[in-house]
Amino acid sequence: MKTMMTAILLSLSFAAVSAPVKTCNTTLSMPGETPVPTKMEIFDVGGTLKATVTQTVDGQTNSYDDKATIGDYPVREGLTEETDVEDLNPAESLVVHAMTLENDPVFEGKIRSGVALKKVRAAKVYTVGETTNMGGTAIVEARDSRGKALGSYLGGFLVSPCK
Repeated sequence: MKTMMTAILLSLSFAAVSAPVKTCNTTLSMPGETPVPTKMEIFDVGGTLKATVTQTVDGQTNSYDDKATIGDYPVREGLTEETDVEDLNPAESLVVHAMTLENDPVFEGKIRSGVALKKVRAAKVYTVGETTNMGGTAIVEARDSRGKALGSYLGGFLVSPCK
């Protein structure tokens, strides 16, 4: 019994310190606002995906955990910021949203994904928390038509390149 409890505790501690499946270090910023250094990590804890989000605001670092999901999606050629989002899969919606923000004159070119969005033909999407009618948060791992990595960015309400 003592051996079994030790084994269970060890397996739980290994799960808690396991390497992340995906990490996105970025700085969230809006014109006129203070930039917020952000780190999003996706972990597989015993077959369940978990996200840990760490942000530093005014010198204060805060972290929280949320559920996460992963999906792999094709991305159609020819998407633009004018594309109707009603018939798009999650990756396509995130790409169109990023295009929209990158090309919005209000942001004066200050919001960038860091990815050649017109070249994206597939994406692995790591969704953090729930997606609602107000949007969501996701790490988008973009690939071209040959499956070559184009880079990753944080998508959803804001868009920012992962470092």
